[in-house]
Amino acid sequence: KIKQPFIHTVAGFSYITVFVENVDLVWSNASKLGVLAYAESPQVLPAGLPQDICLLMLKDPDGNFVEIVGPKTKSLK
Repeated sequence: KIKQPFIHTVAGFSYITVFVENVDLVWSNASKLGVLAYAESPQVLPAGLPQDICLLMLKDPDGNFVEIVGPKTKSLK
């Protein structure tokens, strides 16, 4: 396993974004499998960006960042 504290520190695949219809469902399934959120997640996008979208940031077992993006979750409304 390679240490990868930041996106730009490793050559090759290290970050992927996936758009889904239900971020809450993805988070529920991921947490049941023991996956931890990389940051406080899910969260709305920063000011100036669309506020009806949220993101969930995870890391896969190899240390790659996996960004899940979709409509704002019920918990954030």
